[in-house]
Amino acid sequence: MMNESNIGGLQIELLCFIADKYEPDVSALQDEYKHWHDTNIAYQSVYQALERLDELGYVEKKPIDGRSNCYMLTTKGAELLNTHRELVVDHTRYIEEALN
Repeated sequence: MMNESNIGGLQIELLCFIADKYEPDVSALQDEYKHWHDTNIAYQSVYQALERLDELGYVEKKPIDGRSNCYMLTTKGAELLNTHRELVVDHTRYIEEALN
């Protein structure tokens, strides 16, 4: 069972973005967020969310240079995303029918 009480919507989205990219840095994740939400997100907000995901073992932080890091999804993170996907599919399966 998923323990999402430890993470929020932004963190779930970041996990999705990381799963779809090869070792993105904060800037790449900000760009992806802007693409989906048509609004900017502060570097610090993304960084803090990533730090929490790293602490919980959902991502692994890897230094790029002396100032930047990239992020990789861990097995634990992939399992969390899969469980979240199942939750979303299970609880939204009737939306398409309702919209038609």
